[in-house]
Amino acid sequence: MSVPQTETPYGKAEIGLVQPGPGRVDAQVLDVRRAGQLAGREAESYQGVPPVKKAPWEWYYIPVYFWAGGIAAGSWLAAAAEDVAGANDRGVVRAGRYIALGGVLAGTGLLIADLGRPERFLNMLRIVRARSPMSLGAWGLSVFGPLTGIGAALQFAEDVLGRDSRVGRLSSGWLGRAVHLAGLPLALFLGGYTGVLLAATSTPAWAQRKLLLGPLFLTSGVANGLAAVSAVVNATDSASPPARRRLSRAGVLALGAELLLESADREEASKLPSSRRESKLVKTTRALMLGAGMIAPLALELVRGIAPLGKRRRRRERERWEERRARGHRRRSRQGLLAAGLTLAGGLALRLLTVREGKVSADMPEDTWAFASPLTPPVPRAGAGAPLPLTPPPGRGRGNGGETAGEDVRGGEPEERRAAD
Repeated sequence: MSVPQTETPYGKAEIGLVQPGPGRVDAQVLDVRRAGQLAGREAESYQGVPPVKKAPWEWYYIPVYFWAGGIAAGSWLAAAAEDVAGANDRGVVRAGRYIALGGVLAGTGLLIADLGRPERFLNMLRIVRARSPMSLGAWGLSVFGPLTGIGAALQFAEDVLGRDSRVGRLSSGWLGRAVHLAGLPLALFLGGYTGVLLAATSTPAWAQRKLLLGPLFLTSGVANGLAAVSAVVNATDSASPPARRRLSRAGVLALGAELLLESADREEASKLPSSRRESKLVKTTRALMLGAGMIAPLALELVRGIAPLGKRRRRRERERWEERRARGHRRRSRQGLLAAGLTLAGGLALRLLTVREGKVSADMPEDTWAFASPLTPPVPRAGAGAPLPLTPPPGRGRGNGGETAGEDVRGGEPEERRAAD
């Protein structure tokens, strides 16, 4: 069969034949466009064709969906923590309930928009696949959504009828607390499953960090949800000063954990060639995300979390806030709004960069070989216009030294089994 030469992003495509030895399967067969069966037949291989298929998501739908889901999870955690373990400040609880519902609705809309048709989302609910993050995520979103709706409905009834009404007492009492506790594990799941969803794919840049993306997205979602609640209460002056300080202290913990996990995540991602070839724009954006989206709001929230010295000063601070509320005055905290805005921008940038990183990595065969052969140093990229190696680096599909056929340096797992996996 004659196939014309074509240009690829990695230079001129070279066509050859894949001829695995007896009882072996060459790893190269996993990333070729092939004609016919590989066992005993010819297969046309296009050098430079990406070994894995990149995610077909639009760059603006799925990252924003991840971001909205994290905000919904974090804001629900803020409302539940204030109701169960805090002073039950109604300003914080109100903001957390409404933001959680808004985040779930926005995330569901973005997910359906990316799928193209609403019935595709319903099709994912026909069965439950315990080993599929996508299936579990669809079910988690479907169960968490009604709970946020119940919480928002109770809050709306409390706002309209008054806290002293029967429904208002239920909303601020045992029923509201029960709804918060029921949604707590689902909020934690929703905040972290998006990172697990990325790590479960074959994209090297995501699969390389399979132990880090879930916790990183969870801590980032908690920080973003706390920031969203903080932005509302600081803009409307609806929460007492002690409640705002509790939000700031929780934000410090979440941002600190996110910063540590991001550092570990960068260390793991640096093992792939694509991380060393980022453009200047990407590097600048990442530096801004770390500096302005994590470190700066961490410092601001750390200062805001410090309480005035002495009970008399704290009592006077609360009395002034109650006087403003009684007169209908609102005092916006510019420092609080700045910290919240920077945190939210940093969380969105984190998800945009992570999704872009995966798309770039899927297009680079070097990343696939480096990920598939963790004990082998990554192969340097060929010069401009030069073809990439047809075969993977040593240790993957080409036995080394005294190794037996069908085994490599990772403990003797048959290659046929890995190819089937």
